[in-house]
Amino acid sequence: MLTIRDAADGRVIGATRYVPAPPDAVEIGWTFLARSHWRRGYNREAKRLMIDHALGQVAAVRFSAGADNHRSRRAIEALGATPLPPAMVERDGQMVPRVLYELRRA
Repeated sequence: MLTIRDAADGRVIGATRYVPAPPDAVEIGWTFLARSHWRRGYNREAKRLMIDHALGQVAAVRFSAGADNHRSRRAIEALGATPLPPAMVERDGQMVPRVLYELRRA
C-alpha cells in the first residue's frame, strides 16, 4: 500500500497499491483519493510515477475498473492503457464485470 500525500502540506490525501499479476506484470489499482483532490492531477501523477517504476521491473502494468465506473475508466484510458478482453471477477460472492487495461514496456 502506498500513501498519496499533498506535496504542499504533507497531508495524506489517498492511497493506492501494486498487486502481482502474473506473468511478469503488476496491477496498479484500488486507488482512493480525497474528493477535494479529484481532477487536479494528483491521481495522474501518482499513477505515472508508479507506472515508470513498475515498467523498470516488469513487462506490463495492468488496470481494472468496474464496467459501470466510467470515471475510473476515463482516467485509465488517459494514461494510454489499451483495453484487454473484459473479465468477470468474484466480489462478495457474486460475479461482477470488470474492464481490464494494460500498458506494456516499450
